[in-house]
Amino acid sequence: FFFQAEDGIRDYKVTGVQTCALPISMRYATRNSIAYRMALVAAGTFDAALALSAKNDWDLAAGDLIASEAGALTTDHKGARFVYNRPSPLQTSLICATPALHPLILARTQAIAL
Repeated sequence: FFFQAEDGIRDYKVTGVQTCALPISMRYATRNSIAYRMALVAAGTFDAALALSAKNDWDLAAGDLIASEAGALTTDHKGARFVYNRPSPLQTSLICATPALHPLILARTQAIAL
């Protein structure tokens, strides 16, 4: 799923809006394509994209590049950057978010055992 903070937690580098405090409320939605969700974060349309299930390298690589070039951070739910082209093409999870929101999501997801 991906979500957007209703009160505008955003990062200046990605969206041009100054960072503010934690969101009071948020909305979320689902989309089938993980790369599309990452592109929405890169475009500043949404603040984060999360997937707490395994994804293949070929599903993430292009979206990772697009989001990173836009200034977003893309890691697994433990905060580790992706390493591509390994013998196993699976990545355990995905968090793609603005630099202001990424550590807040990590604080909530690092304890999850996947």
